[in-house]
Amino acid sequence: MDWFVPNAFFAYKKDNWAVFTGFFIPAGGASVHYPDGSITTEMIGNMASGAPVIDQSLDASSIYISGMVGGSYAVNEMISIAAGIRYVNAENRIKGEATGASGTVNVDIAETADGFSGVIGINITPRPN
Repeated sequence: MDWFVPNAFFAYKKDNWAVFTGFFIPAGGASVHYPDGSITTEMIGNMASGAPVIDQSLDASSIYISGMVGGSYAVNEMISIAAGIRYVNAENRIKGEATGASGTVNVDIAETADGFSGVIGINITPRPN
Protein backbone atom coordinates (compact mmCIF):
# COMPACT_ATOMS: atom_id res chain seq x y z
CA MET A 1 0.00 0.00 0.00
CA ASP A 2 1.29 3.48 -0.88
CA TRP A 3 0.18 5.86 1.86
CA PHE A 4 2.08 8.81 0.49
CA VAL A 5 2.91 9.64 -3.13
CA PRO A 6 4.56 13.08 -3.35
CA ASN A 7 3.38 15.43 -6.07
CA ALA A 8 4.04 19.17 -6.19
CA PHE A 9 2.79 21.72 -8.72
CA PHE A 10 3.33 25.48 -8.83
CA ALA A 11 1.98 28.20 -11.11
CA TYR A 12 2.39 31.94 -11.40
CA LYS A 13 -0.06 34.06 -13.43
CA LYS A 14 0.22 37.65 -14.58
CA ASP A 15 -2.30 39.17 -16.98
CA ASN A 16 -2.80 36.66 -19.83
CA TRP A 17 0.46 34.78 -19.17
CA ALA A 18 1.29 31.99 -16.72
CA VAL A 19 4.32 29.81 -16.00
CA PHE A 20 4.06 26.44 -14.31
CA THR A 21 6.26 23.67 -12.99
CA GLY A 22 5.71 20.34 -11.31
CA PHE A 23 7.37 17.31 -9.78
CA PHE A 24 5.47 14.02 -9.66
CA ILE A 25 5.58 10.23 -9.86
CA PRO A 26 3.62 9.18 -12.98
CA ALA A 27 4.20 5.43 -12.53
CA GLY A 28 5.67 2.90 -10.17
CA GLY A 29 6.66 4.12 -6.75
CA ALA A 30 6.27 0.78 -5.01
CA SER A 31 8.11 -2.40 -4.05
CA VAL A 32 6.86 -5.96 -3.67
CA HIS A 33 8.24 -8.87 -1.69
CA TYR A 34 6.86 -12.34 -2.40
CA PRO A 35 8.89 -14.80 -0.29
CA ASP A 36 6.89 -17.69 -1.80
CA GLY A 37 7.08 -16.37 -5.37
CA SER A 38 4.30 -15.47 -7.78
CA ILE A 39 2.83 -16.71 -11.03
CA THR A 40 5.81 -15.05 -12.77
CA THR A 41 8.42 -17.10 -10.88
CA GLU A 42 6.29 -20.22 -11.34
CA MET A 43 6.27 -19.70 -15.12
CA ILE A 44 10.02 -18.88 -15.27
CA GLY A 45 10.86 -22.00 -13.27
CA ASN A 46 8.61 -24.22 -15.40
CA MET A 47 10.02 -22.86 -18.67
CA ALA A 48 13.65 -23.07 -17.55
CA SER A 49 13.63 -26.46 -15.88
CA GLY A 50 10.67 -28.16 -17.55
CA ALA A 51 9.69 -29.53 -14.14
CA PRO A 52 7.39 -28.39 -11.33
CA VAL A 53 8.74 -25.58 -9.15
CA ILE A 54 9.61 -26.61 -5.59
CA ASP A 55 10.73 -23.28 -4.09
CA GLN A 56 10.54 -19.70 -5.36
CA SER A 57 10.85 -16.03 -4.33
CA LEU A 58 10.46 -12.60 -5.95
CA ASP A 59 11.44 -9.04 -5.00
CA ALA A 60 10.70 -6.15 -7.36
CA SER A 61 10.57 -2.36 -7.33
CA SER A 62 9.66 0.33 -9.82
CA ILE A 63 9.72 4.12 -9.71
CA TYR A 64 9.30 6.76 -12.40
CA ILE A 65 10.11 10.35 -11.40
CA SER A 66 9.09 13.26 -13.60
CA GLY A 67 9.51 17.03 -13.63
CA MET A 68 8.10 19.60 -15.99
CA VAL A 69 8.18 23.32 -16.73
CA GLY A 70 6.14 25.37 -19.17
CA GLY A 71 4.05 28.41 -19.92
CA SER A 72 0.56 29.29 -21.06
CA TYR A 73 -1.22 32.21 -22.68
CA ALA A 74 -4.92 33.11 -22.56
CA VAL A 75 -5.81 34.09 -26.13
CA ASN A 76 -9.25 35.29 -25.01
CA GLU A 77 -11.94 34.44 -22.42
CA MET A 78 -12.61 31.11 -24.12
CA ILE A 79 -9.26 29.77 -25.39
CA SER A 80 -5.83 29.34 -23.82
CA ILE A 81 -2.75 27.50 -25.10
CA ALA A 82 0.21 25.96 -23.28
CA ALA A 83 3.60 24.42 -24.03
CA GLY A 84 6.31 22.90 -21.90
CA ILE A 85 8.97 20.27 -21.52
CA ARG A 86 8.93 17.15 -19.33
CA TYR A 87 11.77 14.94 -18.06
CA VAL A 88 11.17 11.35 -16.90
CA ASN A 89 13.62 9.03 -15.12
CA ALA A 90 12.66 5.36 -14.66
CA GLU A 91 14.20 2.58 -12.55
CA ASN A 92 12.94 -1.02 -12.42
CA ARG A 93 14.51 -3.86 -10.43
CA ILE A 94 13.53 -7.53 -10.40
CA LYS A 95 15.25 -10.24 -8.36
CA GLY A 96 13.80 -13.74 -8.27
CA GLU A 97 14.59 -17.39 -7.84
CA ALA A 98 12.82 -20.59 -8.79
CA THR A 99 14.04 -24.06 -7.81
CA GLY A 100 12.80 -27.16 -9.57
CA ALA A 101 13.80 -30.80 -9.72
CA SER A 102 16.43 -30.08 -12.37
CA GLY A 103 18.06 -27.01 -10.72
CA THR A 104 17.70 -23.36 -9.74
CA VAL A 105 17.00 -20.40 -12.02
CA ASN A 106 18.05 -16.93 -10.81
CA VAL A 107 16.82 -13.66 -12.27
CA ASP A 108 18.51 -10.35 -11.39
CA ILE A 109 17.46 -7.46 -13.63
CA ALA A 110 18.07 -3.72 -13.19
CA GLU A 111 16.71 -1.36 -15.85
CA THR A 112 17.10 2.40 -16.03
CA ALA A 113 15.95 4.89 -18.63
CA ASP A 114 15.35 8.60 -18.98
CA GLY A 115 14.14 11.03 -21.58
CA PHE A 116 12.57 14.36 -22.46
CA SER A 117 9.26 15.09 -24.15
CA GLY A 118 7.24 18.09 -25.17
CA VAL A 119 3.90 19.02 -23.66
CA ILE A 120 1.27 21.02 -25.55
CA GLY A 121 -2.24 21.92 -24.51
CA ILE A 122 -5.33 23.79 -25.62
CA ASN A 123 -8.01 24.68 -23.11
CA ILE A 124 -11.46 25.61 -24.40
CA THR A 125 -14.05 27.02 -22.02
CA PRO A 126 -17.31 27.33 -24.00
CA ARG A 127 -19.22 28.79 -21.00
CA PRO A 128 -17.95 30.88 -18.07
CA ASN A 129 -19.32 28.38 -15.52
